Amino acid sequence: MSTVKLRPHHILCTQNFVGHGYNEEFADHMKRMIDDLVQGGDITLHEGCDDICSKCPNNDEGKCTSLDKVDRMDRDVLKVCGLAYGERLKYKDASLQAKEKIFSTEEFARICGDCEWYETCKRILF
Repeated sequence: MSTVKLRPHHILCTQNFVGHGYNEEFADHMKRMIDDLVQGGDITLHEGCDDICSKCPNNDEGKCTSLDKVDRMDRDVLKVCGLAYGERLKYKDASLQAKEKIFSTEEFARICGDCEWYETCKRILF
């Protein structure tokens, strides 16, 4: 199994994904990525468009059209979890850190509150 390049905030998104997405192609791709990750995959924390972004309609030839928001989210996840770009770790370890340091704290609303999927995640978590 290869290492997945993953934006830091996607550690959050992948844990609460319920099949909804920007479009069917994106949702199918996201499901396949998550299936691989939860089966013991490794991730490398990546700055910019990652392996999940490859099917995202906000990916314009390798550039994210929502860059300001997702860059802020990425930086916040790195800071709160004590991680760094380029770091390689087990997906399950990164997921556990996010659960403990973000999802179970007020950091969740601060980091994800302006995301279009925030209410969906909130219903799953609480």
